[in-house]
Amino acid sequence: MTMRPLLLANPSPAKRHGVRYSFVIRATHDGVRKVQQDCDSLLDAHQVTPDIANAIRIVFAEALNNIVEHAYDGQSDGTICLRVWISENTIRFRITDFGLALPGKKLPISCFPDIDVPKNELPEGGFGWPLIHALVQHLSYQCRNGWNILQFQIDR
Repeated sequence: MTMRPLLLANPSPAKRHGVRYSFVIRATHDGVRKVQQDCDSLLDAHQVTPDIANAIRIVFAEALNNIVEHAYDGQSDGTICLRVWISENTIRFRITDFGLALPGKKLPISCFPDIDVPKNELPEGGFGWPLIHALVQHLSYQCRNGWNILQFQIDR
């Protein structure tokens, strides 16, 4: 059974935090694709610049697919909750899941893998977290009562 992302808008925007949107999806690649489409529409509606929207797409793709592939290890019964606060100057995000915690219950390092190696030794992965670190501000992670909580913001 496929769960459609659920969009809930706060009808009375808070002055301090802006308008809040919530999405709940199944932890599958299909769920990630659908919520990315919904977020694209949301960013367009709030006139987010193409550069910022592209940064958000990259961060979403990396963070959400990591949850699907690693936190839930491909299980189709997991859930991912995403909250987005859009204000005049910032867009804040909170992504939560109940999958496996990040190793050591802390954010991975932000160093890109070495690519100054022979072509046949180039790494296939290891670029996601450094990209996330480079594209966002105020990145934080905590594991609390079994919930993984990833928070960050992107200035507009």
